[in-house]
Amino acid sequence: MYDMYSIEKIAAHRVAESERRSRQFAEMHDAGVVLDMPIRERAARALVAIARRLDPDLRPVSAFDPCAPQARVA
Repeated sequence: MYDMYSIEKIAAHRVAESERRSRQFAEMHDAGVVLDMPIRERAARALVAIARRLDPDLRPVSAFDPCAPQARVA
């Protein structure tokens, strides 16, 4: 069983931790980090950003582009 001092200490720690997480989330949001999208989408965006740095003239290729090279079926 906890005494009142321990309960207050735990509560203060939880509040401080919650405020820290809230500040961290706000800083990440301000920096442009989006946290509400799936990891695959975040990874894809990061790869596209890297590819654009390597080749600024890079154009997106649609998966449904009829002129795009087709994979051969064996």
